[in-house]
Amino acid sequence: MGYGNYSEEAHERLVASRADRPREAVFAQSRCHPLLDPKGVAARESRDSAAHPATLPIAFALDVTGSMGVIPDALARRELPKFCRILRDHGVADAQVAFLAVGDAYADRSPLQVGQFESEAELIDRWLTFLHLEGG
Repeated sequence: MGYGNYSEEAHERLVASRADRPREAVFAQSRCHPLLDPKGVAARESRDSAAHPATLPIAFALDVTGSMGVIPDALARRELPKFCRILRDHGVADAQVAFLAVGDAYADRSPLQVGQFESEAELIDRWLTFLHLEGG
């Protein structure tokens, strides 16, 4: 994981393509996506490579019980490309982003979801939209 290069333009197009879609269409998972299920996963890793020699792993841990309100939706519709631009503008050339979702251990069907660390806009975006949001 963590291959490819980040394109702000590609990310902006992805975000704009769903600007008018309902939240349920952006986050369409009715349960934990199999790729986000942490059961049996030994590690999620962020590694330096020839393409990314100064990797900085960044994990977004989102509360998906509903208490974060519109934050996951705002990331998916507007804010994530801005965040990646801020990183680049502050000298973080090789960010690798992963998403984690934390729910209620007693009430939610998907109390923990864990994505991969990625560098490419399409892959970062995919992991965000694979999250199953329990509340809200």
